[in-house]
Parts: sequence; structure tokens; C-alpha cells
Amino acid sequence: MALRRLAAFGGLCWAFVLSTHGQCALEEPRAAKASKLLERAQSPKPKDSLDDRMAAVQEALELHPEDAEAWMMMAEFQFRSLRRGRLSWEDLLESLGAVEELCPEGMPEAMYMRAAYHYSQEAHVQALDGFQRYLAEDENLTRASRRKDARGVLEDLAFLVDYHRHQDLPPPLPIPHVSQRVDEYLPMLAPDGTMLFYTRIEAFKAKGDVTTTRRERFTVSHLDPASGVYDGGTTMEHPFNARANYGGASLSVDNKTMVIAALNPVHDNPNNIDLFQVTYEFDYRDASGKAVYMWSELAPLGPGVNSPLGWEAQPSISADGQTLFFAGARAESTPDRNGNITMDLFLSRKAADGSWSPAE
Repeated sequence: MALRRLAAFGGLCWAFVLSTHGQCALEEPRAAKASKLLERAQSPKPKDSLDDRMAAVQEALELHPEDAEAWMMMAEFQFRSLRRGRLSWEDLLESLGAVEELCPEGMPEAMYMRAAYHYSQEAHVQALDGFQRYLAEDENLTRASRRKDARGVLEDLAFLVDYHRHQDLPPPLPIPHVSQRVDEYLPMLAPDGTMLFYTRIEAFKAKGDVTTTRRERFTVSHLDPASGVYDGGTTMEHPFNARANYGGASLSVDNKTMVIAALNPVHDNPNNIDLFQVTYEFDYRDASGKAVYMWSELAPLGPGVNSPLGWEAQPSISADGQTLFFAGARAESTPDRNGNITMDLFLSRKAADGSWSPAE
């Protein structure tokens, strides 16, 4: 991450030219002594150290405390000294504050240094804004090397601003009733919000067994419209949960077609996970004449989607119901550097006859 690249800022060409910012010059002529001190700082003798040059600028500022150009020269020297680890940000910030007060928006390099300060403090919003404003300045009034460095961190800063956009919001909390003392995961909210499907872990001990086993139970919680609260959840009945592992589902916009991942053992792969489709269909009318719907039997999506030696799960149906996206680890997956199969994203399109095309 580029946040640790602060040392690069300030290690650039930094020769200061007083005439660059003539719009912020003193109202009265600079005293001869002050001019000589600044000339010495700008064009030092071989024996003059950086501290000597800053001392000369400081002496000039004592003669003209409202000299914005002298403050800017001091800031440039301090910025270089900061890079060498011989100065704190506080000293530089004092100089930048004076420049900004005496010459608002008149010295782009002060804008750059202020952005670099925010960058070092991980104040991403302020840093991004500062570097963007610096790059918006006339190229003739800014430094090519600094423009290059500023452009080099914009992408990272934009990401970090977006990443931390909601950091001050309240933290997420467990959903009442749904979240219990066992694991719940792989949530899938029905498009109309009335049902929340998820996988819940169940400890199961068959008759005669000594130990318990861990089973995934596909579960649904219903929303109480009056309170806006979901109930504690009910294990889905037939045709769901006939096997040990279920989870990761997607529901069509009409709440009637679901694609779900479930254990589907085969001879060479007892832990094979495949994708199945199930439909919510009309079954009969009860004594009061109310229509009763039931879920159809689970139907595998076919060899175009499922692979006996692979893993297909975490489906997502497009809004129009014509495209299925899913995660898969299978022969077509991208291998890692060691040749091992990785988990990739695949898509399949629904054909006219309702079948799913070979995944790609």
C-alpha cells in the first residue's frame, strides 16, 4: 500500500524561486539585509548546511514576519529536513499555516505539502482532495516530479476513501432471534424482504452413535411486518435438508425459483457439492379454498454447470432470471503458480427449453 511511501515526498528537486509567487510579495520593499539573507539561503556557500540556510530564512522572517515567500522557502527547507528525520511535522505546519494565511491559494507547493502531511496521518479524504487540487493547478506553477508522485497515489487514496466511507457508522450487530448460540452463515434475503434464508449448524447424533456430528441445515426466518423483526428460523422441510450439507442459495425476483448448493456424493468424490434448482409450485387448495404451494424436488442443473469432481456453490441469479453466476473449483478453473485448481467465478445462461448452458 502506498501509504508508506511518504519518504518519497520531499526527496525531489526543491530549488525555490522567489519570483514564482510574486502575487504574494510584500507590500513594501524587502529590507536589504533580509534580501541578502534569503539570497544566501537560496544560493548557499559550499560550507552552509541545511540548518544554516534555515537559520538565514528565520533571521529574514524576524525582519519581515509577513513575508509569504520567505515562509514558503522555510517550508521547503523544513520539508527536506523532515525527510531526513531531523524535523517534526509541527515545525513545517507552522510555516505552512503562515503561507496559507498570507497567501491563500497562491502557492501550490504549500498545498502539496499540506496534502503530504494528511497522507502521512492517513487522513485519506484530505490527502486526496489536496493532491487533486495540486494537480489542477497550472503545470507551470507546479513541479513535474511532485505531480508524478501525486498522481501515483491517487488510485490508492480513492480506494481508501471509499473503503473507510462508512467507518463512523454504528458497527453491525447480530440479528435478533436469527443469531443464536450456533453458527449461521450464507444469508440470502428474498427479493421482497419477507424471508431470510441461511445455513445454520446443527449438532446431530444418530441413534447408537457415541459422538455428535456437525450438519448444515438450510433455514428460513420470516419477517413480522408489524414489528419489522425476523423470527428465530425454521429448518426447511422436504425437499431440503435430506443430506448433511446445504447452503448458499439464490432466489428469483418472484420468490418462486431457487438455486441452491447441496452435498451430492459421487463414487470418486463423497464430498461433491453441486447446484440444484427447486421451484415453488401450486399443489392444492385447502378446505377454505386457499392455494397451497410446495417446493418441488431438487433437480441438478446438469453437466454444463455441475462437475462430479469439482465444487460448485454460492449461486446468484440475475434479475431477469436468464443468467446464473456461481463460484466453482473445477477442471476449467485458473491454476495457481503450483498448478493447483483455484476457485473462480463462472456464469451459465438459461436456454429456451429452461436448461442451463455449459458454464464459462
